Amino acid sequence: SKVRVANTDLIALQTEYDKLSSEASDLRAENVRLKDENASLKADLDRLRLTLEHKEEIIALHNYYNKIKSGN
Repeated sequence: SKVRVANTDLIALQTEYDKLSSEASDLRAENVRLKDENASLKADLDRLRLTLEHKEEIIALHNYYNKIKSGN
């Protein structure tokens, strides 16, 4: 009967809705995880940049000192 078909359709739609809702929840959780990972990677990159800047300053000072020491 039409009622049984409609009920079957409703169950199929509810199942599909539940599946999509679960997938959306998983994607939101993955998005949060990726945002956290991105923030962590940015912090790591900032630390590496700072280290590189310090090394460049040390090399420049070393070269300057060597020039003074050699009299050039």
